[in-house]
Amino acid sequence: MGRTRLVVLLATVAVLAACGGKSGGGDTKSVNPPVDGSGDEADGSDAVAKLCTPGEKSCGEEGGVLQCTADGMAWETLAECDDGNVCTDDECDGGECVFKPTAKCDDSDPCTEDLCLHFSGECLNAPQPSAADCCSSDAQCDDGFECTTDLCDLATKMCVNMVEDVCAELVFEFGEKGSNKGQLKNPKGMEVFPDGRVAVADSGNDRVQIFSAAGEQLGELTEALGEPLKAPGCVYRADDGTVYVCDTGNDRVVILDEALEPKDVWPPEGYTSVLFFSPLDIVVDGEGAAYVADGSGEGFDEGNRIMKLNENGQVVALQGKTGQALGNFNVPSAITLSPSGTLFVTDQGNDRFQTLDPEALEPLQAWGVEGDALGELDGPSDIVFAPNGLIVLVDAGNQRMHVIGSCQPDCSGRVCGYDGCDGNCLAPLLEAYSAIDGIDGCPGFAPCNDDSGQCEGWVAEGGEGCIAATEADENPAGCDDCACQACVCEGVDPVDPAFYFEGGDSDPFCCETAWDETCVFECMYVCGHSCELEEQGPKDITFKGVGFWHHAGDGNLAAPLKTAYHLDRYVYVLDTVKAKVYVYRVFYGDLEAGE
Repeated sequence: MGRTRLVVLLATVAVLAACGGKSGGGDTKSVNPPVDGSGDEADGSDAVAKLCTPGEKSCGEEGGVLQCTADGMAWETLAECDDGNVCTDDECDGGECVFKPTAKCDDSDPCTEDLCLHFSGECLNAPQPSAADCCSSDAQCDDGFECTTDLCDLATKMCVNMVEDVCAELVFEFGEKGSNKGQLKNPKGMEVFPDGRVAVADSGNDRVQIFSAAGEQLGELTEALGEPLKAPGCVYRADDGTVYVCDTGNDRVVILDEALEPKDVWPPEGYTSVLFFSPLDIVVDGEGAAYVADGSGEGFDEGNRIMKLNENGQVVALQGKTGQALGNFNVPSAITLSPSGTLFVTDQGNDRFQTLDPEALEPLQAWGVEGDALGELDGPSDIVFAPNGLIVLVDAGNQRMHVIGSCQPDCSGRVCGYDGCDGNCLAPLLEAYSAIDGIDGCPGFAPCNDDSGQCEGWVAEGGEGCIAATEADENPAGCDDCACQACVCEGVDPVDPAFYFEGGDSDPFCCETAWDETCVFECMYVCGHSCELEEQGPKDITFKGVGFWHHAGDGNLAAPLKTAYHLDRYVYVLDTVKAKVYVYRVFYGDLEAGE
């Protein structure tokens, strides 16, 4: 097949090998011995010395990257170091394009945070968070955003910019309906590159368009490796710069290099079996493993699955089919990796998202219930993670962006107290008795120590909890000689026999037959001791809605479909009906992932 080049009015980034020397007025390097017409080395009397080593890269006077021609007699322009981002200073260094954050917005004021708005080039010098002695009035704390309440703490002279829950302010938008250059028709995918460029899977126009940070079209990809694109559904950039395109209509994934030129395709040429039914999204981990959300096929129960592929495009794990059970899907529209490495998949047709272990794609849990209230979902279509651990979800059917908090409770080594989220750690069996003595899971005479997570008093003398034996226990009788065993079994209190108020009653069943729930109750509530608590591992993550927004320009979002994060500040939203990309500056106030 022929190799199709992506025509992009932009420099190749980070793919150029470093080298020395400048062209033009600069030094020439690596002058080779002259050769005669036969290819043998000449005696040098009539030969012309080569200007450079073929393939060598250098920097031109105008800042672009040059490459030595095959005959070594001239330099030709390879790239014009321009990433289209007005917030970077573009230059060539050692034969490589370098894009550095601009210093033009630096006002040399330690009390301001200097921001360059990459889509417009506008400078925003907002009050520096946590900077003391920087204000004497509220007016001096204006950060330029309407949705924040700007106050000056007169005690510290520190600016405080507060928001309630979630606040999103629209700061930029681009795109319009159509099929001409820069226009969009039913776009299905979006990716924001580190340099601010935006790639859009322009599905209705059978192409992928590349836009500058300011929304100007830089180029487009309409075919790859000899075959026209058909309804592309996703664009994803891996950490190493490789770009993946879901060529959904052709049931394949196209792989581009850093210069956005097609270099490979899954399935490979000549592959005779079905690899994908309808690839909808892809994510790649740090080891090079790719995870593909594969939509439904034409036949019954085809697709609706998650696939794990190695670097060669070979399937190494598979999970799912059409259905509502855990691990099954109905349009897995988006897939991403959380900061901790867990796979999150939006299960659009089931109004939920699911989490999977990335190793073998084992399903972990599903979350979501249909509705339009806070914490309810309707056709979620994409998901990203905010820097503070909050989840930003495209709640497509509700025409909004839904922010969700997450927390993973952990009661390891704890009998009682806070579980780190919204619940309490309770020892086994004590939960049934908590209505008697309180929700902390300790008897009334042994209050919970919030710092240690253990019950205090007599209970603490015997251990951290008390559990009943099970049929699986090798020695179901007795409590492993814990402090209350002699008390329950023999009626003898080993701690203070004189204080033991039951007067020597015993329950030999507990030590001769089985240590059951009755024995546990006697231990905790009669003897006032406990046996060691079994370690409780991490529990399922808990999720809850914490806020949302739905506005877009002069109206509201019509059909939000995809989202992306950029620079830890901006959330991009692709609206497929309005054929627009909206850029928001989002403030989360004091919200954290577990709140």
